[in-house]
Parts: sequence; structure tokens; C-alpha cells
Amino acid sequence: MSCANCLNLKIQNFTYQELVAKWDEIYHPEAITGGYETRMRREAVSRGIPFDWIKVRHIYCAKGILSRFYIIRTWGLVKAKPAVVNCKYYC
Repeated sequence: MSCANCLNLKIQNFTYQELVAKWDEIYHPEAITGGYETRMRREAVSRGIPFDWIKVRHIYCAKGILSRFYIIRTWGLVKAKPAVVNCKYYC
């Protein structure tokens, strides 16, 4: 029973605005940290794409069990909250 096999684990490409909207949907009232914007700005510069157009792939728990969204470059879960065991939302 790991996050990697859970149907609530989602992979999705987000612009920064989409990421903030999804964050607010899952983690409201906790605000998104500034590190996401910084990372996406760096990615936009490195790809030569305007910040408003850049989309970065993230992996996240649709039920908000993981404490953050993770930027991924592979298809699998590379970082999971290690304390998640016997999650009541696992499916």
C-alpha cells in the first residue's frame, strides 16, 4: 500500500496560475510557498518560454495527504512523504 499504487496520486502539467488554483482547492487556507514560482520562473528562462506559458509536470495527492506538489521529470513518484502508511484515502 504505497502512494505509487494509489488512484489519488495524480500527474498533471500546470502553469503557475493553474498550480495555485489546484493548491487552493486542496490545501486552502494554507497559501502556496514562493518556491514554486521561483522554480517555474527558472524553468521558463531555461526553456526560453514566457512565464505565463510555461507548464511543468507535477505529481500530487488529490486528497491532500502529501504535504506538497512535487515537480517531476520521470513518470514515477520520486519523492513521497515517508510517514504515509495506512492512508484512509488509499484506493
